[in-house]
Amino acid sequence: MLDSLAVAFSVTPFDVGYCLLGIVGAIISYYFLSLRQLYEASFGALIGFCVYILFSVLLTQNVTLGTTGWLFPFQFSVFLVSASVYLIFILAIIFPVHGGLMIDEPDNQVLYTIEYIFVAFFFYFVLGGIVLYMIEQTYVFRVGSLLTSVHDIPYYTDVVRNSHLFQFYMQYRDQIIPLAVILMIYRLLFSNIVTAILLSIWYNLSRIGFYKIKNDTQYRVEFHEVKWASWEAEKHE
Repeated sequence: MLDSLAVAFSVTPFDVGYCLLGIVGAIISYYFLSLRQLYEASFGALIGFCVYILFSVLLTQNVTLGTTGWLFPFQFSVFLVSASVYLIFILAIIFPVHGGLMIDEPDNQVLYTIEYIFVAFFFYFVLGGIVLYMIEQTYVFRVGSLLTSVHDIPYYTDVVRNSHLFQFYMQYRDQIIPLAVILMIYRLLFSNIVTAILLSIWYNLSRIGFYKIKNDTQYRVEFHEVKWASWEAEKHE
């Protein structure tokens, strides 16, 4: 089945299997996690990833950024950076359990389902990109961890590296993670403001109406509240 779909879409079986796995994961999580918990898991994973980057930059040598990595002894620095890798997965579990994020969920079930599927699939997509990114140990990721043991597995070198998804991740790795961070910040801080503005504009536009008073030859345009006041004033004349 995977081979047939891969031939139909001109991709590799790994690409098809990964996408199907993401869809199945989104469907399963739909029945066990709320949309708010899914956002909390995404937020926790991003916090863990940011901590990993911070430790990698501060505690290891990075020629591009000019850091020497001598804040702590080398072995202790390796331990901290290697341990911080797992924060991505640990915080993704702890945040939904603890709760605390104020996320408004759509009241309409159709909109709720659409947003949920999009967020879930994007979460699994970005999480997979982060894992591949760290396995490759590019840029600041130069410290060994459990993920580095996957680097030389034949399945990874022969199948995963030859997939279209892997090439896509490696080509746009500098855009995927910042985009995920920006979307999360927008959802937490600005989405309610933007939604309120759009609803206000839609409400005001929907209240605009046309009317004509007495013998006027032209129609006038105003809000219905104003129209009601004009009608009351005209009735009392």
